[in-house]
Amino acid sequence: MAQRCHVKVTWILQPGVLREIQTGREPARNTDSDLYEICRREKRCLVTLDLDFANVLRFSPEEASGIVVIRAPHNPTISLLEELISRFLAKTECLSIESQLWIIEVDRIRVHKSEENEEPRNPQEAD
Repeated sequence: MAQRCHVKVTWILQPGVLREIQTGREPARNTDSDLYEICRREKRCLVTLDLDFANVLRFSPEEASGIVVIRAPHNPTISLLEELISRFLAKTECLSIESQLWIIEVDRIRVHKSEENEEPRNPQEAD
């Protein structure tokens, strides 16, 4: 049985708005770079609908505790978002997201790893 990973998650609910769920702090307006730096510094996995965070040249997964971009259709339902997030959380039970970018899509989960950490992959590896 795989060891369960503990994941500290920061949710970005709206562009530029950071919500720290555990402490219930009020949302603060920040740039994408600010949000990335906060999560990197606090060793938090960043989970967002903002596709800008999939740019590995701008937001290096190797320096982060994980970046998860949920790639949902335009105006997704709450139930679809819940399903995608549940799939992501289920995968964290057996796979580490540390220093990786995961793109959660309706039909698959894509994992971007640095070349030095690259392992052979099955195209449907995370499903």
